[in-house]
Amino acid sequence: MFFIAISNILRARWIDVEKVPFPHTILAYNMIASTMGGKQETKRLVNPYVIGLVVGFAYQVLVFTPMIFPWFPDLFGWRTQTCPGGWYYISTDSPLAGIIGLANLNKNPLLISISYLAPKIVLFNTVFWYVVLLVLMQAAYSFGYYTSVPGLSGCGRIWCGSDTIPYGDPFKWVLISNIGGVLALTIFYLFTARTYILDTIQAALGRGSLLQTEKNEPITYRNSYLMLIISFVLLLMTLSTTGINLAAAFALILVTGIWFLAGVRIYGLIGFDARSGGAGMSLMKIIYPPSTDRPDTSWTLSMYFAGTQASDTPQYGWAGPL
Repeated sequence: MFFIAISNILRARWIDVEKVPFPHTILAYNMIASTMGGKQETKRLVNPYVIGLVVGFAYQVLVFTPMIFPWFPDLFGWRTQTCPGGWYYISTDSPLAGIIGLANLNKNPLLISISYLAPKIVLFNTVFWYVVLLVLMQAAYSFGYYTSVPGLSGCGRIWCGSDTIPYGDPFKWVLISNIGGVLALTIFYLFTARTYILDTIQAALGRGSLLQTEKNEPITYRNSYLMLIISFVLLLMTLSTTGINLAAAFALILVTGIWFLAGVRIYGLIGFDARSGGAGMSLMKIIYPPSTDRPDTSWTLSMYFAGTQASDTPQYGWAGPL
C-alpha cells in the first residue's frame, strides 16, 4: 500500500509529463492491442504477434531442451560458461580475461529486444560510460590495482573478494553508483518534481491547479496521501513486532523509499533493474549507526532488511509494487 500510494501520487508526472516508457508495459500493451479489437490485421493467422510467439517459443525450446537432454545439440552454447540468465561469463583462460572491467557478456535476445524500447540517449550513455569504465579500469590495472581480477571468472570478478570491479581501489565504483548515485538520483528527482509534489498536496487539501486533472487519476490525491500515511504507520507497527525499534523502522522505510524511487526511474527508462548487491546496508548504517560494538537485534534485523528486501533487486523486496 505504501508504494502503491507513491505510484499513484507520481503517476501523472511519470506518464503524462515525462513520458517514461516502461518498456515492459509497452510490450504488454502492444501485445493486447494487437490481438484484440477486431481489426483486420489481428484476424489474420500470420500477424506480428503470432510470428513473435513462434520465434520466442522456438528460442526457449532450443535453450531449455539441451539442459534436459544431453544428446540435443546446444546451438546457443548454453551449457558452456553460461549463467541461467544468459550471461556468458569470462573465464580465467579466456582471451578476454585481460580486459579487467569485463565480467560477463549477455547473449539473451530478450534483453536485446527490450533495449530497443529504451530512449536512444539512455542507450548511448549506457554504452559510452561503460567504455569509460573499461578504459579507467585498464589504466588502474597498469598501475598495480585490481591484480586479483584476472584470476577470477565471471561473477567472481564482482562478488569474490574486496579487490574486485565494484569494490576495489582506487575507484570503488559501488560507492559512486549504488550508494552516492542512488541517493543523488532520488534527491535530484524530488527537487525537480518539487512543484508537482506541492501541487498534489494542494489538490489533496481541495485546492490548486490539479483539481481538474485529478478526475482522470485512478485514486484521488487525498486518498493517495491517506493511504501513504496509514500504510507508513502500519509498516512501523509491523516492523516493530519483529524486534526492530521505531527509530530503525523509520530509517528502514526511508532507505527503501530512496532505493526504489531511484530504481523505478532506471527500470522505467531501460527495462532493467539496477541491482545493488545489498548496498542499501551502507546507507542504512549512515542513517541508523550501531550504538555499540555488539549490535542488538533491532540493528541486525534492520540491516538485513535494508540489504535484501529494501535494496537488492525488485523481485526480492516488499517494495516491488512500485
